[in-house]
Amino acid sequence: NAFRLGTYDEVIDALLTAGWNRDIGVVVLQGAGGKAFGVGGDSGDKKDQRRGRGTIGVPVEGIHAAIRDIPKPVIAKVQGYAIGGGNV
Repeated sequence: NAFRLGTYDEVIDALLTAGWNRDIGVVVLQGAGGKAFGVGGDSGDKKDQRRGRGTIGVPVEGIHAAIRDIPKPVIAKVQGYAIGGGNV
């Protein structure tokens, strides 16, 4: 459940796709496995180009904007740790 740089774009795309699909009533975010909802960035990601805004330079703001902007409720099904991305 660590974020690679490409994960940000994948999550944003999934949020926007589900958020504007009339057949979907609610978006539920959930981590894989049972130990952690999210553990922050993948420190082993060699493609980490730091292209976001803010002091850490990752595009997490795009995920936050997508959650705010879609016309559906977004529920985080948190099981275990929730670290990084503003979750701490």
